[in-house]
Amino acid sequence: MQNQSVIVEISEQIAIVTINREHRRNALDRETLQLLHAALKEAETRRVGAIVLTGAGTAAFSAGGDIKAYASMTRAELVAGTDLAQELVSKMQEHQAPLVAAIEGYCLGGGLELALACDLRIAGAGAIFGLPEVNVNALPSVGGYQLARYIGFGRAEEMIVFGRRVNAEDALAWGLIAEVVPQGTALSRATDAAHELAGRADRATIARAKAMVRFGSTASDRTGRYLSLLLDEVQTSSDAFRAGVSGFTKS
Repeated sequence: MQNQSVIVEISEQIAIVTINREHRRNALDRETLQLLHAALKEAETRRVGAIVLTGAGTAAFSAGGDIKAYASMTRAELVAGTDLAQELVSKMQEHQAPLVAAIEGYCLGGGLELALACDLRIAGAGAIFGLPEVNVNALPSVGGYQLARYIGFGRAEEMIVFGRRVNAEDALAWGLIAEVVPQGTALSRATDAAHELAGRADRATIARAKAMVRFGSTASDRTGRYLSLLLDEVQTSSDAFRAGVSGFTKS
């Protein structure tokens, strides 16, 4: 429904999930988080090949948590909101389909944390990235702790502790995003990338590759090797593996 705070459009095995609160810079309230959970579930039920996550309009991918709503919330409600958002990030990271973030404008706070949970981030030239929570005496507690994995400890501290905002060019140079495209074209480019990803390999293969990167990279070398071995045992016994090898040898 177009009046909902999240819109899901599925076509040709690609799901485009839009945070639809343009009047609030696509800020994330409880309803929006719940609808994003539902969108991921629908994408899994429909067995889509890839998901594109974006924000309505070009002013903001998402400006993060709905701070105005925080003022009237109890501590229990605030903690429950963080828990709901953390669960969403986990589901994004563990989803079988790869997720591509199409970023225009502001990508701040919880918006950046959602983008970090995606597997590929493509930004328009005018995008601005930041984790400004400390400015209102809050913390980036949904997924900000992961930032150092992408850009290093020092730069992560610049953004989290000192509140530095980063433009698209610097975000690309730092490794925070994969690609910068002309302003207003991030969704188009991300959708093309989603089609490329969806057509490249079997869904289960993509899911195992995601697991290897997400979980293997944070484990010890020994644990990472063991995880890779277990995934490889499953993969090499699959029909998709045999079809891929057979097709390669015939090419």
